[in-house]
Amino acid sequence: MNQFRDLIRKLDQAGELLTVNRSVSAQYELGALLKRAEARRKAILFTSVTNSDFPVVASMLTSAQRIAQWLCLEYEPNFSRSQHADLIRAAIESPIGVAEVSDAPCKEVCVDAAVVDCDNLPAPTFFADDSGPFLTAAVGISKNPDNGVLNAGIYRILMLGGNQVAVSVGPSSDLFRFIVSAQEQGVTISIALAIGPSPALLMASAAKVPADKSELDVAGALNGAALEVIRAETSDLLVPADAEFVIELEVNPTATIINKMGEFGDYYGEQLARVATVTAITHRKDAVFHALLAGAGIEHNSIGFIVLYEIERTLRALISESYPSVGDLRMHFDPPRMGVLGDIYIQLKLSADIDTKQLMEDVFALRCNEFDIARLVRRIVVVDSDI
Repeated sequence: MNQFRDLIRKLDQAGELLTVNRSVSAQYELGALLKRAEARRKAILFTSVTNSDFPVVASMLTSAQRIAQWLCLEYEPNFSRSQHADLIRAAIESPIGVAEVSDAPCKEVCVDAAVVDCDNLPAPTFFADDSGPFLTAAVGISKNPDNGVLNAGIYRILMLGGNQVAVSVGPSSDLFRFIVSAQEQGVTISIALAIGPSPALLMASAAKVPADKSELDVAGALNGAALEVIRAETSDLLVPADAEFVIELEVNPTATIINKMGEFGDYYGEQLARVATVTAITHRKDAVFHALLAGAGIEHNSIGFIVLYEIERTLRALISESYPSVGDLRMHFDPPRMGVLGDIYIQLKLSADIDTKQLMEDVFALRCNEFDIARLVRRIVVVDSDI
């Protein structure tokens, strides 16, 4: 099974990994150097971060070719986003259940609640108006209270100091519904944050997976083998055995704060966040911390772009119902970046007789999977069947 650190090794061997050996500050400096690395399409490893014992790696998943490397598909030099979408769709349709183990690399070091201190984690502060340092590449694992299925998603986590963090969850996510349910029942909710898990889990967590299926099982299908998991220290959640870090949280749904962070569309975004207490941290002895450059960072948007795969598929189905003369539809974002930067290309069938202006207006007016199409794209291009 392909692990997080396997890609670090492959990138290094291919000359695609920059290494910074001098000590850097997690406040602003790390992000500034990371931005320069992304501009060169290079991954970057910081071996020394001020006030932390852990190295930081970033800018690893910035292209379809890097995705292929994560999935051990080096034999696919022309691997495309469309192919990646097909792989994720196939994995959602045929998931592979997890395999629970009794011992795991992610538990080589265990720090319990009595002495836990998140200030040693090299969480970066990227921008001047951010509320503070954030975890940006943490996969949050929770349990669906309706069916017991494990759910995974990527959430921004504000570090509040010591053993306190704040979990930001968008209103369209499954976890938001779980938290609301816990609040109504007057109980807390457990979440486990996996940093540096199997690359396939990072991809599955960004995808739109039905509520009756687990992203952990989808990750197994992407890897071609069951994802190995182990029981968390302070809850009954199952966490990825090969993760670099696992941070266990107890979330108080009624304790909230507003945080601000530079978002994917190159603007600041404010969100309501739930305050949580860290109940345990486990990690590898030589753990490597993964950070995603916030804002319009290439890796950030490359992973976020995965959610658009399902939007394209749903949009194609919606349009074909009203316009049978439409042969195909593609969404194109180059570079992969969510925001008003995308294009939609619509191909008409041979001899189609259609009001193309009305077609474009109808597409712009659609709302698909919680997204307004007019906010995602800048133009629609309609072409004949021979293009």
